[in-house]
Amino acid sequence: MKKRSLLIFALILGFFVFLTPNSKAAEFKQSGLVHIQENEVVNGNFYVAASDLIIDGKIGGDLIGAAKNIRVNGEIAGDLIVAAQDIEVNGRVEGNIRSASSRFTLNGFVNKNINAIAEEIYLNHESFIGWDFLGAGQTVFVKGIINGGLDVIGENVIVDSQISKDANIKLEGKLQGLTILPETTIGGTLNYFGLQETLIANQENFKQGVNFKQYEGQKDSPSKKAGNIIFAILAALIVASFFFYGLKNISQKTMKSLSNFSLKDLLPVLIFLVVLPIIIIILLITIIGIPLALLLASFFFGIIYLAKIMAVIFLTKFTQKKLGKEKNTFLFLILGIIISWLIFTLPYVGNIVATVATLFGLSGLIKYVRNESSNL
Repeated sequence: MKKRSLLIFALILGFFVFLTPNSKAAEFKQSGLVHIQENEVVNGNFYVAASDLIIDGKIGGDLIGAAKNIRVNGEIAGDLIVAAQDIEVNGRVEGNIRSASSRFTLNGFVNKNINAIAEEIYLNHESFIGWDFLGAGQTVFVKGIINGGLDVIGENVIVDSQISKDANIKLEGKLQGLTILPETTIGGTLNYFGLQETLIANQENFKQGVNFKQYEGQKDSPSKKAGNIIFAILAALIVASFFFYGLKNISQKTMKSLSNFSLKDLLPVLIFLVVLPIIIIILLITIIGIPLALLLASFFFGIIYLAKIMAVIFLTKFTQKKLGKEKNTFLFLILGIIISWLIFTLPYVGNIVATVATLFGLSGLIKYVRNESSNL
């Protein structure tokens, strides 16, 4: 798996935090080094943003945080929800672990599930997971005891573990490697997917046998590709129809703004594309601002999609007017969406056209907002 950006890690963490119920009792710390001493107890949930986080004591609720390095040697009564460069859990977590990092290491006890995304994942011999493990990484070592199921996506996967239920392994990347050591036991079925079959010894240790499914990398079948294109076109047509007919006043004013387009209109677009992601990242790092960051991220990607739609609507109306066929608006809208989205799927050229359409549409939407604001 290719190296993920900090923004993707943070967004994933934010998603997990957003799903986590809040507690009335909570403590927040922000510092270079945050160290909970061995005899120290934090009651309730603990929110932290730090360079280094060390837990030798006890957290009475959930630990939710972001840091460069995180080491848990003590006890966490709730969930551990963190993003970091390096995460090491040597102690005890009574709830779930949900993490995003460059390196994740487990030497301790986790009573429930683990969801981990990292470049390198190490579940060592001393580790115990009470429920299921779900992980994605470039290198994944699975040892210790998993008292539930195993689901892994990785390029190089090594398993030397006692797994109570099914083990599902999907190999990705060019240098795929799967090693199942002879001492491994699986209470269900070993299901693995990859470019080629792997020689696995001691299959009698797998209660329900082994299933292998070969696939050709990440390439989709022609039927799946066609289905994805059709779905994208239908979704775009629904959104375009909604804004063209349902929000007619907004769409008309936006198209009027686009008709007066000039290169200087791209300056606020570039500012928008640079500043808003920075604000989102800052809010995510502060932990407290995560809900607002998620809303802003949804707004950001929604506006990007809408900008492309508005550009296509404008070009469709422009073409319709030039051809003198202004009575067949909906038909032209359908044709415009279909032709545009087919062009967007073309290699290289499609990306360029889609980018230009997005920048053009954003200029109109931003100009519309500025004009409306000045009229208030």
